[in-house]
Amino acid sequence: MLTEFLCIAILNLGLPNANFACEYMETVVEAANTNDIRAELIVAMIYYESRWTPTARSKSNACGLMQVIPKYSGNRKKGIKNYTCKQLFNPITNITVGTELLSRWVNKKYGHLKRGEAMGVCAYFAGYGGRCASRKPRKAGMRYSNKVRKLANRIKKEVNEAQKEHDLVKLDYSY
Repeated sequence: MLTEFLCIAILNLGLPNANFACEYMETVVEAANTNDIRAELIVAMIYYESRWTPTARSKSNACGLMQVIPKYSGNRKKGIKNYTCKQLFNPITNITVGTELLSRWVNKKYGHLKRGEAMGVCAYFAGYGGRCASRKPRKAGMRYSNKVRKLANRIKKEVNEAQKEHDLVKLDYSY
C-alpha cells in the first residue's frame, strides 16, 4: 500500500518523471525495508541525484538513478564484485545497490549519532573522501542533506494525506 501512496505523493508534488518513478516504487519500498531506510528518503535522493533519469552519469562517473560510483558499488564482505555503469543503468539494480550504500552510511557509520540520517546523507553525497562527521562538516554536503531530507519530509506529509483520504473513503463505503 505504501507503494501506491508514494506514487500519489510524488504525482501530487509534481516531481518530474513521476510516472517513470511510479514504475519502480515497489523496488524502492522493498529496498527501504530491507535496508532500514525511509522510502521517502530514497525517493528524494533519486530526485536530487538524477531526476529519475536511469542513464544519468556524472563527471565523477557516478551512474544511474542514485548516482552510484562503480568502484564503491560492490561489497567484499558479501563477495559482491563492483558493478559497471551499464549494470547500474538498470533501475532495479541501481535502487538496490544505492539504498544498500546509503544504509551503510546512515545505519552503520552514523546510526549511533542523533543526526545519523543527516550525516549519512551528507556522506553519501560527499563520498569516502568527504568530510561529514567532523565538528565542521562541509557546507555543501550538509546543504544537500538538508535539501534531500526536507523533500523526503514533504513526500511523507503527502503520503500521510493520501492515507487519510484513503481511510475516509473506506469509511464511507463500509456502511
